[in-house]
Amino acid sequence: MLPIPIPLVDLSELSDPSESTDPRAAEGVGAAAGPPASGGGLRARKKLLVRAAIVDAALDLFAERGYDTTTVPEIAARAGVSPATVARYFPAKDALLFPERGVRVPALRAAILARPADEPPLRAVLGAVAQQPPLDAESLRRLALQRRAIGSSAVLRGRALGLLGRWRDGIAEAVAEREGQSAESAHVLATAVVAVLDDVTERWAAEGAGDGLQERALAALAVLAGAVGDTNIGSSKGASRARH
Repeated sequence: MLPIPIPLVDLSELSDPSESTDPRAAEGVGAAAGPPASGGGLRARKKLLVRAAIVDAALDLFAERGYDTTTVPEIAARAGVSPATVARYFPAKDALLFPERGVRVPALRAAILARPADEPPLRAVLGAVAQQPPLDAESLRRLALQRRAIGSSAVLRGRALGLLGRWRDGIAEAVAEREGQSAESAHVLATAVVAVLDDVTERWAAEGAGDGLQERALAALAVLAGAVGDTNIGSSKGASRARH
């Protein structure tokens, strides 16, 4: 289950510059800290680095030991910060895998609404998905570790289902608003798209998390489009044919 292969949950953007953090965090990670930050931009950047270091430490430990048996003090020690700093950034342990501020459902929703008005609903959704930027190598590594952690914990599987629902609802709302579709038909379409993306990512992780995740995702979505007679994804020419 989630995260899925387009960056609606982006662990490369983990910082909230307005967030209050432990002074040690604001000055860097552990012994690697440099001189105190001067200026809000540098301070915010250092917060981002600390936040990312905590997430990386957590993901590595979850992969090594399992989510349920890994403690916050162990994560803090691996990241070079105090347990209190971890708690300030992530009030609950599961938030290390699901940083809510990184959820990009609104970005995909906006992309769907911006698609050409004459595109059929499914094609508009798939075109919007194809427009999302691919995950970089570090995000793919984190995604594979996330999948492993989710698979090891019933708590995380339940949490991931909630995030899956947010994707589905965001897509469904955009389709209903854009196309004048009924809420029921928009929900069915969104459920199918998210299920395909989720399945592709599940198999990608199980098969060793190699290259080509986004290509696999788009190919699977093309199969979905073909199954419902909508093979010209993102094509205005195809949309014109569909109207006749």
